[in-house]
Amino acid sequence: MAWLDRVIDLWKFLRLSQRRKRELVRISRLLDTPTSSVEQLLSNSRDSVLEELFDLILGQPMLLALLQKHGATREDLRELYWALLGAGAGQWVRGHWVAASALCYGFTLEFVLTRSKEGKAAGHTPRQIWQAASFTLIEYFEKGRVGKVGS
Repeated sequence: MAWLDRVIDLWKFLRLSQRRKRELVRISRLLDTPTSSVEQLLSNSRDSVLEELFDLILGQPMLLALLQKHGATREDLRELYWALLGAGAGQWVRGHWVAASALCYGFTLEFVLTRSKEGKAAGHTPRQIWQAASFTLIEYFEKGRVGKVGS
């Protein structure tokens, strides 16, 4: 009956993955909602949605381990999100709001964290770091790739 336990574990994993994907899409849609008034611009609604995104990321053991490996914090996630957004990753590609999805999957998060660390160590400006990285991530999602993100 060990095979049955494995099948059940796989089924639970896939269900949980689907639930996280739906939550990511819901959050992404809210992040993409344009602000149409000064009140909306000044409200904390976008910040609370970003907090939901970060909670989703930090609630995944694999992603949490990656963040710990790189010494990254919740505030680092916030900076990374805004850097990606500012560099052009604030767009939908094959069902992914790239700026958010880039932080929610192991291979893309590893890519973003590594780029950030290497770019800062080399003395690059944020623009130098994130324009190329954003293009790479857009292409990654556009082509439906899985696995390690190439440069």
